[in-house]
Amino acid sequence: GDHHPARVKAVGSRMFSRAALAQAEMDGYTDLIIQDERGRILEATTSNVFIVRQGVLATPRATDQILEGITRDTLVVIARNLGIRCVERPVDRTELYDCREAFLCSTGLEILPIASVDRLTVGDGAAGPITDALRRQYRSIVRGAAPLHGDWLTAVY
Repeated sequence: GDHHPARVKAVGSRMFSRAALAQAEMDGYTDLIIQDERGRILEATTSNVFIVRQGVLATPRATDQILEGITRDTLVVIARNLGIRCVERPVDRTELYDCREAFLCSTGLEILPIASVDRLTVGDGAAGPITDALRRQYRSIVRGAAPLHGDWLTAVY
């Protein structure tokens, strides 16, 4: 059937996410993770998803029907600058059950650790060392405290 391209950020095409999120919140969740017909993770309702398995940071590929978030792209660069191996690949839903860390990211959320999925704790339920390192570096850059990537910032007076 007809569907709107995932790379386009359009309110009408994302209404299904809003309805699903309302149901998820009634069931006690704060967000939901959207998957494709094969059970592969795509994104959350308004953010991108990253996991850490076996010390490697992974996120779905830009060609996997996701919105290519600016924060997502920024974190891929930051991870590589920090020497954290980061791969863009299909991420299976079951990987959320045994990953050490997982987080959501967007401009508004910045980096939000995922504590549990389907009522199963992710890692130890708190932000892990890779999530913390990325969050510290990201915040430092976007607040102008780190001299790296000054070209990413626009002064507002």
